[in-house]
Amino acid sequence: MAGSLLLKPDGLSTGCFYRTSIFEALAPIRESGFSLIEISSSPGHFDFLNPDELKRLATRLRDLELVPFSFHAPLREELDITAADEGRRRRAVEQILTVAEAAAGLQAGHLIVHPGPDHLLYDLRRQIGRRLRVLYAHDNHGGRDDHLPPGQGRIDWELLLRRLAEQKFEGPLILELSGDHSSTLLQDARSGREVLERIKGQLS
Repeated sequence: MAGSLLLKPDGLSTGCFYRTSIFEALAPIRESGFSLIEISSSPGHFDFLNPDELKRLATRLRDLELVPFSFHAPLREELDITAADEGRRRRAVEQILTVAEAAAGLQAGHLIVHPGPDHLLYDLRRQIGRRLRVLYAHDNHGGRDDHLPPGQGRIDWELLLRRLAEQKFEGPLILELSGDHSSTLLQDARSGREVLERIKGQLS
């Protein structure tokens, strides 16, 4: 084949548990076999502006041997660093810098920022290429963003992973699943990870 998959371990976003405190989610995530995570800054989930909470989280991550691969900036309409209005854009950048400080304090390797509300990427090979560092993995039935585990929707994961291999993508796939079914969330996460690992094994 044109390339081989040299992927980091699959991870899980704490945003799957956005309805609860991040501190309640960490131990179950680790017990489910995930060691790589993305930290979500959803309101009510984690207050990154609170220094005490930042220190507590850093300690908890070390204790559980969880690796914060990335830190997801808040999804807010005002955090549009591409805004045409200079004042709005400047305020957004200032807030993102505050988020970056929190991410650095937790030693997160990457900061995830949505540049604006209407920026879409269409062609993986042409527009992203080898600049891609992390990919969010969730499935759907073709009608909306269902945030299903890989393998439970219509996405051709074998084709997608083959394209990633051709681009020599080496980053992790971070599972970003719906938190609507909290009782089966970790079971769904493990199922999705198994699908991805099986396909990666076939392509390696």
